[in-house]
Amino acid sequence: MRQRVTFKIATLDYKCLHGFASPCLARHCTKVATLEGRRGLRSAAGHKLFEPRTCTVRAGARLFAVCGPVVWNSLPLELRADGHSLASFRRGLKTFLYEQLQQSVRCATEVLISAISLIMFVNNDVISAHAQKPGWQ
Repeated sequence: MRQRVTFKIATLDYKCLHGFASPCLARHCTKVATLEGRRGLRSAAGHKLFEPRTCTVRAGARLFAVCGPVVWNSLPLELRADGHSLASFRRGLKTFLYEQLQQSVRCATEVLISAISLIMFVNNDVISAHAQKPGWQ
């Protein structure tokens, strides 16, 4: 579900940057390279968007003006770079999000296997300790 939301926001960011979205949304997608005094920053060369600060924790982070740039800046440079059509951007974005999901599933599986191994080890120790007591069984 999280990947679908990320996909929708990133696609909307792309549309804003390339003139396919309404101006009221596009004004929230400001490239760092276009801001006075920030042109020399590394983020300006990386096709990143300006991330405004918010005062409220709940509503502020959910605004497109905030979450749009955060999602866009989290994408790899290959996706943020100019030169993609909408179709190729979406295809690359799906691949990126799928690889992220697979990596998180692999990590979760490894953690689960480790936890099960630990539980089995502890249970074997408890059973062994009880088996050594006289009168057990």
